[in-house]
Amino acid sequence: MKNSLLYRAFFKPDCFVQYICIVSFVFGSGFQKKPQAQQNEAYLAQLLESVLPGVVSIKTKLPRTETRRHNEGESAQIENVVMQDPFLGYFARSKKALNVETNQGQGSGFFVTTDGYLLTNQHVIMDALQVMVLVDGQNFPVEAQVVAEDRMRDLALLKVSGLDREFVPLKLSRNGRTRIGESVFAIGNPFGYGNTVTKGILSAKNRRIEKGISRTFLQTDASVNPGNSGGPLLNFKGEVIGINSALLSEARGISFSIPSEAARKFVADHLKLSKK
Repeated sequence: MKNSLLYRAFFKPDCFVQYICIVSFVFGSGFQKKPQAQQNEAYLAQLLESVLPGVVSIKTKLPRTETRRHNEGESAQIENVVMQDPFLGYFARSKKALNVETNQGQGSGFFVTTDGYLLTNQHVIMDALQVMVLVDGQNFPVEAQVVAEDRMRDLALLKVSGLDREFVPLKLSRNGRTRIGESVFAIGNPFGYGNTVTKGILSAKNRRIEKGISRTFLQTDASVNPGNSGGPLLNFKGEVIGINSALLSEARGISFSIPSEAARKFVADHLKLSKK
């Protein structure tokens, strides 16, 4: 008993400091983990508070078509759905039957200027008779005008007016700085649930998903669904690294985003034209 560490620590002063050091080494790492995790969570929550007001939900009024029940294999009809929203299109291919009535669409977008210009996918607003945008802090949607659209790049620039306020723009990052394995998060309007946040990692860069198309995409495992189209994929600096555009229904955790570098050029070119 007299030779035990505990005995020497309490009855031999020179051993007391040694005992405290050993206890700190054994248990210290466990005590440090929780504060670090709490700091990370607090940082993410604070970051989201700053970027969420810059993201919008989009609803479109489309030409009404006949409601039909399409069985799996009727590719011509399913392709029409893909044209309206690749998210919904890929989702449709995984179902044996789908009720289709393309008189209303939905998607996401985000502001790129304080005076109401916002970015989304072209397929979100394609053929729309009317585009309505729900802005953070508003109880009612407002109409947005299509300023420019590029079907090949699947990008569209919209303008919201009629609200006497400044908007929260999100910064478009330079893709050269993004790294595979980086933590990312997506914000959007999946199935009408506006400002939904999901988290993942950047899985791959320069991914090709269509034969004969030169465009490349970012791949992520952040959860996205129909309605996320046009919403931002952000890094943990709050910068937009991609615009969520497509997913594979037959897979889990595989979705694709247009790199922000392509969006930067599109926005810069058309903002100059629209403000002349």
